Amino acid sequence: MANRHRARFANYIPHMLSILFEQAIDLDWQRDNPAKGIAKIKTGDGHKP
Repeated sequence: MANRHRARFANYIPHMLSILFEQAIDLDWQRDNPAKGIAKIKTGDGHKP
C-alpha cells in the first residue's frame, strides 16, 4: 500500500469510501459496498505527551 508510512491516512481512505458506497446503496446506484471489511493498518499506541 502506497500510504503504509501514513497509517492513519491509509485507514481513512477506505473509511471514506465505505461511507460513499453506503450513500450510493441508499440511492440505488450500487448493490454492495466493496470498501466494507478492509483490514486497517495498525497505528500503534499513538502520541504520548
